[in-house]
Amino acid sequence: MEFQNEYFEAQIFKDINLSDVSFKNSKFIDCVFENCNLSNVDLDNTRFQDIKFKNCKVLGLDFSKCNDFILSFGFKDSFISLSVFSYLNLENTDFSNCQVYDCDFVSANLTKTIRAVIFKMRT
Repeated sequence: MEFQNEYFEAQIFKDINLSDVSFKNSKFIDCVFENCNLSNVDLDNTRFQDIKFKNCKVLGLDFSKCNDFILSFGFKDSFISLSVFSYLNLENTDFSNCQVYDCDFVSANLTKTIRAVIFKMRT
């Protein structure tokens, strides 16, 4: 399945290894990623609107490269590591029951973010 320069609406992506796949210039609207490996996915100009990541491995993603027009996503029961969320408006973003390690949230708006998470940073 091709993911670059594509449009996806109301799709469920389940049990898929998406490691090193490019989502460049694609639009995902009202989609769910469930039990997926999203390691090192290229998010250059990707549009995420009302996206849910459930029980996913999110490793090395730079969300700051996403198209920020109506950018909205949430995570549940996911492992998130070495990812960048800098300068994003993450107000009301759900990180429920996630493990978040070594991620960059510099100047991100985390107002009203649901943070029932384990945050660990390197010391």
